[in-house]
Amino acid sequence: MLTLFDNLHKATGMPKASFPILGGLSVGLIALLYPEILYWGFENVDILLESRPFVKGLSTDLLLQLIAVKIVTTSLCRASGLVGGYYAPSLFIGGATGMAYGKLIAFAVAHSNPVINLSVLEVASPQAYGLVRTAFIYFFGISCFLGTIMFFFSLRWEINLIFLRSLPWMYK
Repeated sequence: MLTLFDNLHKATGMPKASFPILGGLSVGLIALLYPEILYWGFENVDILLESRPFVKGLSTDLLLQLIAVKIVTTSLCRASGLVGGYYAPSLFIGGATGMAYGKLIAFAVAHSNPVINLSVLEVASPQAYGLVRTAFIYFFGISCFLGTIMFFFSLRWEINLIFLRSLPWMYK
């Protein structure tokens, strides 16, 4: 994306100060088709992880589209000079990737060939995959195990799930 903006600057002679306007306009136009890519705080991650009751979750194909669109728009923002980070988009991309993977695995097990009989396998919920993928991205972003556990707690408010299952890992 950076080379795209550099080539645009060299070819047209546009001042670099106009690039944030162009980037913001581009992201706004993309957001008309995919409003989920805009940042609304942790509300985005809540929607991805389907942690709100009575709210319909996103389909697998939409999740895969959102992953690609979020990567493109984040790159577009950074290349055009808009202020933004990698933290929140990486959580979004991690959550969407985990949820899509979980939904694909659940579908594969549920619709497997009867000869192979994969129905005896226990598959975690897509939310678990989404949460683990989000925490994985967070852990590698800050490189702090205890901070990752606290992040889990702040997203799900399930202290038993987080601390009891993660304690054996802490003392290995």
